[in-house]
Amino acid sequence: MHGKYHRQSDVKQSTSPNRIINYIIKHDEAKKIIAVDYRNLPQSTRKEKKYYEIARKRDHRQKKRQLYNLLDCISRGETPANKWMAIC
Repeated sequence: MHGKYHRQSDVKQSTSPNRIINYIIKHDEAKKIIAVDYRNLPQSTRKEKKYYEIARKRDHRQKKRQLYNLLDCISRGETPANKWMAIC
């Protein structure tokens, strides 16, 4: 399966289509879990622990960015209530 459509760096190109489909299914399930809360991700295997850490760091960056944007609004004299509601 050498295509530009669905290339994942952690899946070998020589794997069977069945394994690729299973990978896509697990990946979609993980995305749904992350949408609710990343802390609900499974952490039993090494890959799952790594994916959990990536999601944790992403969430931390997003929260830090939101805080800086909020402080920036306050420093410019804008009302942060409307901006903050858009962030949440």
